[in-house]
Amino acid sequence: MLLRSWLNFRNGQSKRSWWPLVVTGALLVLLALAWLPIGDLLPEQRSNKPQLVVNYLTAAADPRFDELQTELNQRFQSRHEWRLREVSTDFAWQVNIGFETTAETTVLTAELLAPSKLKVASGNEVQRIRVQAPNEAALVLPEQLVKVLTEKVETAENQANDL
Repeated sequence: MLLRSWLNFRNGQSKRSWWPLVVTGALLVLLALAWLPIGDLLPEQRSNKPQLVVNYLTAAADPRFDELQTELNQRFQSRHEWRLREVSTDFAWQVNIGFETTAETTVLTAELLAPSKLKVASGNEVQRIRVQAPNEAALVLPEQLVKVLTEKVETAENQANDL
C-alpha cells in the first residue's frame, strides 16, 4: 500500500496538490527579500545607534592625562549606546576632548559637534562640556564626562527623531 502510493506520487498521479507548497515557498522568498537590507541607504544610515568620533586635543606628556585617556577610551568602548568610528562621517557625532591641570584641580573639556545630517531642534550644533575635580579624585572625571555626553547625544537624537 505504501509502495503503491509512493509509486503514484513519483509518477505524478498523486491526489495531493503542489499549490500550497508553491504559495508557501513564494511567501518565504518575499519575506527573505523584505528582510534583506537592499536599497539606497548606507550602513551608517540604517543603524539606529549614534556614531561617535573621539579626538584628543592635548598631547601632554603628563602621566595623569595618559591615565584619563585610557579610562575614557575604555568607557567609550564599553558603551552599547553608540558605535565608535575612526573617521568622521556625515552621520557621526564628533567629540574633541582637552585636558588641563593646575596645582589643585584637573579639568576635562569636551566639545560635542552634532552630525551635519542631523536636524537638531535646539539649533545647538556645538555643545561645550567641562568637568573638573581635585587632583586626588581625577579618575572620576571620565565617568562624569561619558555620562554627560551620553545624555546630550541621546537627548539630541530623540529630539531629531521627533521632528
